[in-house]
Amino acid sequence: MVITASTTRNNQDLQSLYQLQHDIREVVKGKTPKLNDIQELGERTFKANILYENTLAKLEREKRKLESVMKHIWDGFDRAVLPLWKVDDELISVYDDLVTVMRSLEELNSQKDPLPSNSSKLLKLQEELHIIENDHCVNGLYVPLGWKRNDRIPTGQSILALLFSRNYKLVRHIQEKEPTVSSKLIPLELRLRNIVHNLQMIKDNYTDPFEDEFGPIPIDQIEIGVLQEQLSAIENLQVDGKFVDDDGSVPSGQGTLHSLLEEGYDLVHDCLIAAENKATSENDLLNGAINQARHVADSIFNNASRVTKDMATEARSVSLTTLHTLQATLEQGSDILKKVVVNPADSLKSTSKVLASSTRGALGFLNKLYGEFEPVDPSLLHTYAAIKKIRNDLKLLRNEIDLIKLRPNNKVDEVNLNKRLRILQEELDIIDGQKVDGKFLNSDGDIPRGQALLSSLLDESYCLIAEII
Repeated sequence: MVITASTTRNNQDLQSLYQLQHDIREVVKGKTPKLNDIQELGERTFKANILYENTLAKLEREKRKLESVMKHIWDGFDRAVLPLWKVDDELISVYDDLVTVMRSLEELNSQKDPLPSNSSKLLKLQEELHIIENDHCVNGLYVPLGWKRNDRIPTGQSILALLFSRNYKLVRHIQEKEPTVSSKLIPLELRLRNIVHNLQMIKDNYTDPFEDEFGPIPIDQIEIGVLQEQLSAIENLQVDGKFVDDDGSVPSGQGTLHSLLEEGYDLVHDCLIAAENKATSENDLLNGAINQARHVADSIFNNASRVTKDMATEARSVSLTTLHTLQATLEQGSDILKKVVVNPADSLKSTSKVLASSTRGALGFLNKLYGEFEPVDPSLLHTYAAIKKIRNDLKLLRNEIDLIKLRPNNKVDEVNLNKRLRILQEELDIIDGQKVDGKFLNSDGDIPRGQALLSSLLDESYCLIAEII
C-alpha cells in the first residue's frame, strides 16, 4: 500500500473523530460539565460534521468516477476477449437465451422513469434466469440437458458465467432504481431506518475498534428499551399484518417495512446478548467448547462480511458457489447449537447465545440471497411455509422475552413461555425428521430444488431456540 499525504490526512481526521467521541463520553460521565468545555465541544462537533459531509461528498464523486472507469474496462474487455471464446454447439441455445434476457434487462435499465409494469417484467426475467441456471448449471459447470458426470465438459464456460454475472448485476441495478415503498409509508420507513441506525450504532460502539485505548461504550438497557418500544409502537399500527392507508388500501412497501422491523428486533436482541456475555466473559474463556464456539462465530462473521461487501460494491456477482461455501461454515455453528438445544448446560449458555445470534444473523442474510438464486420447487412449498411459520413464531417469542428483560417489573408466565417453546421445537423436530439422507423428497422420491434454503431456514430456527433457552 502506498502511503500518500491524502492517506495520512484521512487517518488523522478519523483519529480526531474518535478522540472527539472519547472526550464527549468523558464529559457525559461528569455530573456538572463546565460551560467552557461545552462550548469547545460544540465547536469541535460543528467542525466534525462539516468534515463528515465533505468526506461523503468526496467519496460520492470518486464512486461515480470509478463506476465510469469500470464500465469502460468491462466493455473493452468484452470486445477484446470475445473472439477467443467459443461456445459449444450444445450450449448455443443457452447462450441465446441469456443474451435475450440481458437485452430485455438492458432495456428496462435504460429507462429514466420506470413504468409501473416494470416490476412484473423484471420478476418474469428473474424467473427465466432461475430456470436457465437450474436446468443447465451442475456443480458450477454449464451443461446441456441430459448431461452426465462422465460426459465431456462443453466449451464456452467463461462466457456463460460472464453472461449470468452481467444479468444478475442488471437485476440489482433495476431493483435499486424502482421505488419500493409508497410515499404514504415513507414516514414510517424513515422512522424505522432511524431506529435501526441507532441500534446498530449502539452495537458497533460496544465493539469499538479503538476499544483497547478508550474502552467500549457501555450498553444502556434503558435506551435499548426505549428503542424497542418505538419498534413495538410501529408494529402495532398494522391491521391484519399490513400497514394500511386511511381508506383501507394496502400501499406498496410492506416487505421493506417488515424487513426493517425484523432487523430492529434482531439488533435489540444482539445488544442484550452482547451486554450479558460481557459480564460473564472471564468464566466463559475457561471452557474449551466455548473457545470453539467463538472460533466458528468469527468464521461466520468473516464469510458474511465478504459476501455483503461483494454485493454492496458489485465488484463481482455473488454465485451459488459462494453461498454454499458460506452455508458450509454456518453448519459448523448449527451443529454445536443443536447439541446445546438438546442438552443445555449453564456453563455454555452465555457464549452459545452469542454464537446463536451470530449464526442466525448470517443465516437470515443467506436465506434472502437464496430467494434470488435458488427458488423452492412447488412440491416443497408446503414444507417451506411450515418452517417459515415456525421461524416467525420463534422470533415473536424471543421478542416477548427480550421485552420482559427490559421491563423487569412485568409479570412473567414462564410456564406458558416454556410450553410455547416446547411445542415449536417439537414441530421443528418433526419436519427435520422428514429428511432422507439430509434431503427433502417429493412424492415421487425425487430431490427437488430449494434444498439449501430449507436447510438454512431449519438451522436458523434452531439458532433461535438456542437464543431463547
